[in-house]
Amino acid sequence: MSSDERFIELWNYHLEGELEEADAAELRRLLAQDDRLVQLAADSYRTHRLLGLMAPPRKNRT
Repeated sequence: MSSDERFIELWNYHLEGELEEADAAELRRLLAQDDRLVQLAADSYRTHRLLGLMAPPRKNRT
């Protein structure tokens, strides 16, 4: 797996709230090493937020 592919995998876990602590350290390292990935993360986060705003609200499961 390339570092870009690994970054995308880790970043998606982060966005979904499923990133484990060891993986968070790896994600921070990847971001620190490559400014291009920082921009990719920012763009991806904006897209993620916009899609979340467009999705219909979830009904409470009680």
